[in-house]
Amino acid sequence: MPQTLESPQLFPSVVCDGRRARGSNWRLARTLARSGQLGVVSLAAVDERLVQQLQQGDIGGTIRWALERCPLSEIAREIIDRYFVPCGSDSPLPLATLPPLSDAEQSALQMVSAFTEVFLAKQGHRGAIGVAWPDEDTLDELGLLYGAMLAGVDCVLAPRNAAPCVSLAIELIASDAPSPDAPWTLPSVVVIDSSSAEAVTLSRSLPLQPPSRVAALSSLTNLTCFL
Repeated sequence: MPQTLESPQLFPSVVCDGRRARGSNWRLARTLARSGQLGVVSLAAVDERLVQQLQQGDIGGTIRWALERCPLSEIAREIIDRYFVPCGSDSPLPLATLPPLSDAEQSALQMVSAFTEVFLAKQGHRGAIGVAWPDEDTLDELGLLYGAMLAGVDCVLAPRNAAPCVSLAIELIASDAPSPDAPWTLPSVVVIDSSSAEAVTLSRSLPLQPPSRVAALSSLTNLTCFL
């Protein structure tokens, strides 16, 4: 069972907002984590951001450097080959305008994109990096969570209604889809309580009932069928 944050230094006074698209990228999250706060990476449209950076030539090679360290090496290489433009494009195409991806290809892109964002955010410090779960109690974000866990994400911020779903998803990924190249790091679950005066509540209990394990396993099967 994944645990909630216990270490006192992980109870931050500042948490960057990772719930909106482009609300926080790896650079901002890393800066906050270096200062002892909780850096939260936005996974909203993270696949779009990665594709556009590759289309723009990946100046400095940071994205490709991270992709080359992804345990899903074959998938990462395919994504580089598919989207990287060596000289860069001044007008990168939105992902929606590119040739459509199959469900498996879309999940693969999400996994590798999430890995890249979290991996880069965790470089050069020993602080905490988290990701934000959307405001729904669904298992539609398993690909993003899988990639974030591959990169060693420290916590997942989730609204109270979604926290049991997140807890179950972490358990399922850790038990049923282990990485052959790296041990799993089980992230804590941070409950966001929007009804409280506090910006976030770091809860040690998840009182709500989790979703159906059968439905969860079905979602996990769809995620891992191509790995």
